[in-house]
Amino acid sequence: MLVPALEALVGDEPPPALVDAALATIPAAELPDALQVLARAHGSDALGVLVRCLRGRPAWAVAAAPALATLATSSAAEALRAAEPVLATKAARTAVRRALYRLRQIGVVPPGPGPRAAAPPPRPVQAWMSAVDGTGTRGLWLLLEGPLGAHTLVRAAVSDIAGVLEGAADARAKKQVERELVTLRQESPLPWVPVPPEWAWWTLWRAARAAGDDEPRGGGAAAVRRALGALGPPAEPSPPITRLLAPGDPDDPALLERSAALLDLPECGGWFLDPAAVQAEALDRLQARESRLVVSDQVKAEHAAALVDRVIDAQLGGSVRRLWAGRLEEQAFVLFETGRPAEARMAVAVARALDDPTRDPRSLPFARALVERSLEVAGEVALGRLPAETVRRTPRAS
Repeated sequence: MLVPALEALVGDEPPPALVDAALATIPAAELPDALQVLARAHGSDALGVLVRCLRGRPAWAVAAAPALATLATSSAAEALRAAEPVLATKAARTAVRRALYRLRQIGVVPPGPGPRAAAPPPRPVQAWMSAVDGTGTRGLWLLLEGPLGAHTLVRAAVSDIAGVLEGAADARAKKQVERELVTLRQESPLPWVPVPPEWAWWTLWRAARAAGDDEPRGGGAAAVRRALGALGPPAEPSPPITRLLAPGDPDDPALLERSAALLDLPECGGWFLDPAAVQAEALDRLQARESRLVVSDQVKAEHAAALVDRVIDAQLGGSVRRLWAGRLEEQAFVLFETGRPAEARMAVAVARALDDPTRDPRSLPFARALVERSLEVAGEVALGRLPAETVRRTPRAS
């Protein structure tokens, strides 16, 4: 039986959306007969509709392949050959091969060998990220799905300073990824949360380019680049936290006033400046504490505040402020996804303040608390109570 909705589309190249809409109205069991009738009634004029079927749902391709074989034209054979390597299901590919075989039996072959159609690139389908540690490193997993349904898991330790520190990309069944993720969450000292796949793609791409090819970590960066190469360069997405908070959420001044509390969170326990960078100020602080000179509490407080100001001026300017702003935005997403929206808003408020070149970071409680902690750690190193190697903030592979 002829289907009027399809008959109206026979001709040169019907709009794909109209063909899809017409096909969706035909019950799956009736579609093969409907396409056969269309091919017999209109011959090569039905080619455009049938070719669109090959590019749509797998069930449409299965139904269209025998109808294309009845056209007995080289154009039909070429359409079948081009579609075969990129079809998503075994049933569709088998139907196309059978149609090509029937055409060859009657002497119809595709014109010339021609290059095989390139398979569509894989697409990012799921991703997960850990909280950011004290060196600015986070773990990232990105699951890619190929055109035939196969999955590749891209795993990396990503530094906001050095790029990919460790990386690998391996074929994984989706169920296996789910099991490994459960184990990872149980063993990791930092929480892992789902993130938008396009954001993980962009983060991995940028980090792989920053890492370079030098060993020992160049191999990991190269593995990530190979896995992402077919996708091409991604567009830069907005930070994931912006999708979760209303535009005015982080504007409350009280968020900044309480922002030193962020450093009390378990995820931020390792957040401090590299002890070597503040060693001079830490020694100055120790000497002031151990001095036998009698000075007022006010003088002591002024001296301590001046030391903090000095470190902020030296260590939290320009690009470093933007670095910390990025860390805070990522940490905010983790906080929100782990049920702490108030802390997430606080982290975003500090990130925006650090990203604002007109705001003096010396007035931010978070920045002052960060420096206070840094001086404490550097002082412990100077006194020999902490090994310097264990508290270095330089990113490195594990």
